[in-house]
Amino acid sequence: RQGVETDLNETLQTDRVFTNVSKGQFAKNSDLKTCFGTTDEEEICRIILMKGSVQVSDMERSAQLEATTKEVASMVAAKCVDPNSNRPYTVSQIRDAMQRAEFCVHPNRSVKQQFLDCVKLIRSKGVLSLERAKMELCIVYDPSSACDEEEVIRALKDAGVASKIDAKESGNGAKRISFLADPSLFRVVDTIAK
Repeated sequence: RQGVETDLNETLQTDRVFTNVSKGQFAKNSDLKTCFGTTDEEEICRIILMKGSVQVSDMERSAQLEATTKEVASMVAAKCVDPNSNRPYTVSQIRDAMQRAEFCVHPNRSVKQQFLDCVKLIRSKGVLSLERAKMELCIVYDPSSACDEEEVIRALKDAGVASKIDAKESGNGAKRISFLADPSLFRVVDTIAK
């Protein structure tokens, strides 16, 4: 479909069109003319390759589901932690939690969306104590600017940033407010910073 291979002999096992491959029944010329508007089998093969749907075997489908499950579990393990110890879980612990929470992987949905759904389901079923790992962010500003430090800290707290908020002076005379925030608050924090 991408046009990498132009020679059909290198792509196809045969250039004949079948109505039933397992029984070895070839398509009739009248059927080909009705369906494709031509009886040229090479042209019909090109149409099928460009517009046809790919049939996926059970083994291919299960391998794809396994790969997607592994990706989702890896993403959860990389981006979530145990809220009590603040340590990450292993991929095998996450996969076990996914099974206990009865999370089903969908082959056509994005891994990121399934990651978010998986975290929500594991939390709601109480299978594993889990929370998104916090991002460490800081706002750096010039003290001569019109920025009111207390106002910025209040706005951060109102936005939901409850983790340690420290205000310090940087080495070059700039002021720095550093804090930990949930990744879902990034846009709000970015707006406050601007």
